[in-house]
Amino acid sequence: MLEELKKRLETVLSEYKTLSKTKASNTSNSISNSVGRGGANIPADVTIVQTLLNQKLGLSLSTDGQSGAKTIAAIEQFQKSIFNGWSDGKIDAGGTTWQRLSSAAAVNPNNGGNSGTPTAAGSKRSLLAKGQLIFHVPTTEGSYPLLIVFGGVAWATAAYMEGVMPKNYFSQAIIVFAPLNYGAASAEAAVNQQLANMKGYSISNKSVFGFSGGARSVKTSSMSSYKVVGFIDPEVVGGDENRGYGSNVIFSYNRTNWGIPVVLAAFPHVEAAVKKAGGTIDKPTGVSHKGYPAYFFNTFKGKIL
Repeated sequence: MLEELKKRLETVLSEYKTLSKTKASNTSNSISNSVGRGGANIPADVTIVQTLLNQKLGLSLSTDGQSGAKTIAAIEQFQKSIFNGWSDGKIDAGGTTWQRLSSAAAVNPNNGGNSGTPTAAGSKRSLLAKGQLIFHVPTTEGSYPLLIVFGGVAWATAAYMEGVMPKNYFSQAIIVFAPLNYGAASAEAAVNQQLANMKGYSISNKSVFGFSGGARSVKTSSMSSYKVVGFIDPEVVGGDENRGYGSNVIFSYNRTNWGIPVVLAAFPHVEAAVKKAGGTIDKPTGVSHKGYPAYFFNTFKGKIL
């Protein structure tokens, strides 16, 4: 009996020590109050935020515990990359910005946080248009297709689209990930301006893609000027059948992913219009809405690249 009690006591003590170490570790990587513009800016909290911003964005902020202009600008840069261009320069303890910043995959699963640094996918990453656009160019100079990729609403940010893009694309194309309603022409102009400052790169052709609500930006673009126009499980409404579709359009959707009556009612009309124009219709089964971008870019890689 005594021997059994001794073993139980040793087990409890071991679990307690493990729990204590875990709590200490978690405490050292959390903030107690707000940081940034108008925040409490406790030096220890600011230092943690500065360290994480350096890791996620590839910056070299001084980890001095002072929430100055550079730290606030970095907070805004990070927020714009995850909130479709929105920012307020403030990180609240336990808030969404903090959760994303402290998450291992907060910016990009392809490890592209370092501006201008080669990623595992064979590209160099930078932020354009004050952080609203995520830009990738292959590490090897040359002429490449330009892919303009629009995310949707809520979670389908530009950063999300970057994260789900198949990795083999990054070494074979110049890619810009844009937020909802940014505008294809504006995104293309930002890319051209960036390439003008880089030597050895040119655009061989261009394509545009819109996922979910991001289809709005594609529908209002000059679709005839693109090699491929991709509608990826898109949000469509009445009247969209009158857009200027062509044989370069790929209209891919799974109606079971949509529970919005106006969208469901518009699907057959848009499908008929695309088919009449000689475009491609794709209606897979079993592909979830969140899994659709990866499915689309893997399925149509031959046409796109």
